[in-house]
Amino acid sequence: MSIKRHLAIKDKKMKNLLTKHLIQRSALLAFLLILAILGYTLQNTSGHTGFNPYLALWIFIPVSLIGLFNVLYTREQSPKKLPALLALTFGLLGILLLVYLDQSNTLLPYEVWIQRGMP
Repeated sequence: MSIKRHLAIKDKKMKNLLTKHLIQRSALLAFLLILAILGYTLQNTSGHTGFNPYLALWIFIPVSLIGLFNVLYTREQSPKKLPALLALTFGLLGILLLVYLDQSNTLLPYEVWIQRGMP
């Protein structure tokens, strides 16, 4: 086996390993953010907050896209398949959680809370 081919194989393995770790960390980040939002929501009895919960979309949307692209473009037996499914699931669950909290008037930015007549 030539040195060039050997390096190409090692490079591909490293790329797959880095991609797998990126997907795993993305899924973990989304999961921890969901837990943080739920914890904050449970301890917040007022229904309003000083920050905009939709800022979490900056995490949930990229995590969902990373998961989606890796689910669509990986082979069946790839070790990236399960972490990609988890990333997609946690990303979508986070988005749905934010929409639910907004639509149920459970956790709103203060300005929106006032506009909806909640005081």
